[in-house]
Amino acid sequence: MADKSELQHIPRLVDALVLSEARSSLIARARKDATDVMRSAPSNRLPVAAAFDLRATITDQDEQFLVGEFYYHNALYEQAASWFGAAAVQGHINAQFYLAALHNKGQGVPQDYAIAAYWFRKAAELGQAKAQSNLAFLYDKGQGVPQDYAMAAYWLQKAADQGNAGAHLGLGVAYVSGKGVPQDLVKATECFREASLQGLAEAQFLLGYAYEEGRGVSQDFAEAAKWYQIAAEQGVTEAQTRLSVLCGSGQGVQQSNPDA
Repeated sequence: MADKSELQHIPRLVDALVLSEARSSLIARARKDATDVMRSAPSNRLPVAAAFDLRATITDQDEQFLVGEFYYHNALYEQAASWFGAAAVQGHINAQFYLAALHNKGQGVPQDYAIAAYWFRKAAELGQAKAQSNLAFLYDKGQGVPQDYAMAAYWLQKAADQGNAGAHLGLGVAYVSGKGVPQDLVKATECFREASLQGLAEAQFLLGYAYEEGRGVSQDFAEAAKWYQIAAEQGVTEAQTRLSVLCGSGQGVQQSNPDA
């Protein structure tokens, strides 16, 4: 006969199985509903929520986000926004980010930078790096919030501290221009390097340029050519142009010899 310590785990196991089954059922219904909508003629596409509205019964924020994410990845942005909104008001950090992104781009909802900034801030204050980076760019452009380069730099730093590549790039640009932070080419180059190591092509080009011009680092044409090559392989045409100039002059790379 099982002792009490073994029996006390049974309710938890049952709850877990029920939750798993509910999640599977939810996703199956969402998938069928979304598929029906996508197969129908554009003129006949009704809001999915009219036929599939579980918000009255699905109140768990994680489940709401799960449905919203499914709609989002199937480009049903209006329905995604509805479900993300339900989860966002309950404090779901990723739902807040996605809801902000939809408002920022005007996907499924009217484009509204103020609403985007509101939800980006909510997620940013909870520590979401992508939200911090996006909020920073809104401050930089003055979209939905008053233009404030210092606040832009503040949120870029928050995101960069978490390793966000785009934030490193943006912060590097801020250090070059001196907008929101004291101009500092050494720090700018450090930021470009961090973003470059994460594969961000624009940062790789800027790092190459820093080496070519000796901005924030010792001038090094070989390093410049290396980073230009990496950026060019990702499609940065300006990097290919600068690399051609270096090749033509023989600075740091083998000079081409058309007579050879």
